[in-house]
Amino acid sequence: MNNTPTRLLIHGASGRMGQALLRLAAEDSLLQVVAAVVRKPPAQRVVDGIPHFAASELAGVPAFDVAIDFSLPEGFDPVLALCAERGAGFVSGTTGISERQQAALTAAATRIPLVWATNFSLGVAVLAELVERAALALRDGIATSSSPIMYTRRMRRPVPR
Repeated sequence: MNNTPTRLLIHGASGRMGQALLRLAAEDSLLQVVAAVVRKPPAQRVVDGIPHFAASELAGVPAFDVAIDFSLPEGFDPVLALCAERGAGFVSGTTGISERQQAALTAAATRIPLVWATNFSLGVAVLAELVERAALALRDGIATSSSPIMYTRRMRRPVPR
């Protein structure tokens, strides 16, 4: 087994998910954050041993194996392009991307390992899978309906007066 840490670039490092990723990666010896990218120039260049870069400095980040992106749609294109250029993996939870950006993802997926989801919650993933299965099962002419259910065996209790 290879014990060499996976080198991570965290894009959107100042956000809630970016901060959580930095915390979790620090606890795992098989992960090494080599760059944290934030929108504006950072006040500190190195925080807890991790070099920080502004989004405008993305081209200057050190070599990495995987970029994890939880940024905004405006920051999505440059990090995806950098991953494709360097042959690095790309994991993104950025929401609100355009059709053009989705097409760029599809094209990049032919060249690099890539995962994109609008929600990484296990519960949402299970629900999406169940809805997809239900849609497949119900597509062949099965009629569905819903109606209210009345509880008819209610116990009557006297109302205090």
